[in-house]
Amino acid sequence: MTSNQSTPQHIKIAIVGGGITGSCAAHELFHISQQSENVSVEVHLFDQGRRGVGGRSSHRIRHNQSNPNPEVNGDLNNEKNSQKALLPSERARIMRWDHGCQFFRADTERFQTFLQEYIKKGIVQEWKGDFRSISSNENETVGSDFFGMPSLPPFYVGSGENGMQSVTKGILDSLMNSQKIQGQDEEHKLKVFNGTRVARLQLDGKETSQKWKLLGTSGEAAFHDTPEQ
Repeated sequence: MTSNQSTPQHIKIAIVGGGITGSCAAHELFHISQQSENVSVEVHLFDQGRRGVGGRSSHRIRHNQSNPNPEVNGDLNNEKNSQKALLPSERARIMRWDHGCQFFRADTERFQTFLQEYIKKGIVQEWKGDFRSISSNENETVGSDFFGMPSLPPFYVGSGENGMQSVTKGILDSLMNSQKIQGQDEEHKLKVFNGTRVARLQLDGKETSQKWKLLGTSGEAAFHDTPEQ
């Protein structure tokens, strides 16, 4: 008895950057591997952010230096610190804001469909508000837009307390949790490497391999706000 089933093709893919683009790419590749019987995809995502994934959708946290609680004097995007129970008086001393992208739009049907999954999971929500624009020309009836705001809704934001960073982290965490539940083997896993800078790519010297090597560093030198050397 012979089988017509071929051996599944195993592909390793690296994603450099854990922003919205990187996390969405990880989502697509993850589901391609889930839905295909002939292809297994192993995805390694590298991000050099000091505060974890996020990229241009990062979220900053600052606190009043007079805060009496020493446990608050750290990075609240750190998973351990973000789970600490803070007193209302301690939270009042904390300032939080989206450092880069404050919102995004879904202009294509494909991206709108993609978002529905994460809206249902409570990771993304529509940002509804009384948006206005101020024109510099008194004769203009409509003011200038800021990336489509306010004339091209809907606008979307992260629904977690970490603002827009909740989007990227939420997408990747959701994928990681999904593979744990499914008990996937190593060849199907998504792996996220935080604090890792990819400085350059190098084609493998073997003529037949056609594979790329990622060269970089980790530790303090890996963060985006430090020199490469």
